[in-house]
Amino acid sequence: MENQRSKIKDQQNRSARLRSLLQTANGKRLTGPTAGFALIAIVILAGVFLLIGTGLASYLLTMQRAEVYRVSDEQAFQIAEAGVEYYAWHLAHFPNDVQDGTGHNGPYVHTYTDTSGTTVGTFTLTITPNYQCGVLQSVDISSVGASIADPLRTKTVAVRYAQQTVVNYSSILASSPAWFGPGSTVYGRVHSKNGIRMDGTNLSTVESEVGTWDCTSTYGCSPEQATAQGVLGNGSNFALWKWGSATAPVSVAPNLSIMKSAVQTGGGIYLAPTGIQNGGYHLTFNSNGTVTVNEVTAVNSSFYSYSVSAGAFIPDTTLIQTQSAMGVDAVSPSCSVIYADDNVWVDGVVNGKITVGTPSNAYLPNNITYMAYDGTDGLAVVASQNVIVTLDSPNNMLLNGAFTAINGVFGRNAYYSASSGFGAPYIVPSQYDGSSGVLRSSLSLSGMWLSKKAPVLYWSSIPSGYPTRNYLYDGTFASRVPPFTPTTTAQYSFISWKQE
Repeated sequence: MENQRSKIKDQQNRSARLRSLLQTANGKRLTGPTAGFALIAIVILAGVFLLIGTGLASYLLTMQRAEVYRVSDEQAFQIAEAGVEYYAWHLAHFPNDVQDGTGHNGPYVHTYTDTSGTTVGTFTLTITPNYQCGVLQSVDISSVGASIADPLRTKTVAVRYAQQTVVNYSSILASSPAWFGPGSTVYGRVHSKNGIRMDGTNLSTVESEVGTWDCTSTYGCSPEQATAQGVLGNGSNFALWKWGSATAPVSVAPNLSIMKSAVQTGGGIYLAPTGIQNGGYHLTFNSNGTVTVNEVTAVNSSFYSYSVSAGAFIPDTTLIQTQSAMGVDAVSPSCSVIYADDNVWVDGVVNGKITVGTPSNAYLPNNITYMAYDGTDGLAVVASQNVIVTLDSPNNMLLNGAFTAINGVFGRNAYYSASSGFGAPYIVPSQYDGSSGVLRSSLSLSGMWLSKKAPVLYWSSIPSGYPTRNYLYDGTFASRVPPFTPTTTAQYSFISWKQE
């Protein structure tokens, strides 16, 4: 009975407090419909505050979770990076071990500890060696990192580990000085072991390893400048010129002997010496991944041209006079190398990553293009002697690839028309006279060229060759080079890096 009275009293007190809230601004109590509206407003206001409070709490919880995830992701990423660095160290000590010292295929799981020795996570390695003709070219390393705190949140770092190659440059001068005339535009790096005169347009660095050099009239310096700075000229982007101690040296390592042996034993295409004076092989690449091979049985050497390699007028040997069909060969994906133990003429549409090697000269009689320009196709031409654009080359020539003249010159001989005042045998055959062959229009090379001797594609005093020359840098080339592309460093490094 006493409890019932207490409950009734409590109910009365709550009702009194509610009534005290329902007062008007002047202190009068609200009655009737007005009191009901006020109660509804209070309920709505309380609901709004409750909704805001719940949303704020949810936001703070979400931010806290996001921060936890961010820390876990950063830890996983750093652990993944540690994985690729570990395997780079492993390859530096065991260059041919692509099985992490286990003798069996991966993946390979490693625990990762901090400086105090506490395990903070794991990285899982997948190692993919890239062989060509049985010779290791590069190693792809994929590292998946995970932290102990949240092992389900992982990060992946994928790299390619290999030696740096010549395709990091647009142009390399291995010995002689070079002159880039007003008609030349270079989009990639230029590097020389000697002096450079730059009168063209350079859109990247121009580097000379020498502090001074002897710039003569051969390179546009009149009077002679016996102690010219490493890079000089009338080019506009001189802020990108470097010379002397500011330039790191580059050492090009050709590997023709290794290439030849690998082709003969690894399933590539080997073409034996023809035994024909000035003869060789004409290779025309086809868009279906094959190559048409013709034996060059005779060249037209009835006239003379000025050879920058020989430094004299010599019988021209660039024009194919007769050739005989040998067949159409498929280029093996596992050994996509053609080694011609003779002179070689190269043109066509390249499908795949292919290398052509020769201990003699390589001639470029026609356009060289790619089936695709997404990095899947590429060509390297490695010649021990010269890489020469022929007299019958197209008026507007397109070249794609890396062209290296290890001991000779990359360029085009100087040709003379009948109107030059020269007589036979120093003038070209009539079908190539004037703008039909001697004087061309433009040459665009996407990739790179290397020349030991001073390269010349245009002889302004005649005139002969290509007055407009564009050297384009192919950014898709550097991480996926054709096999046995000449290297510029002995050390291996990451040539591509991406987070997946």
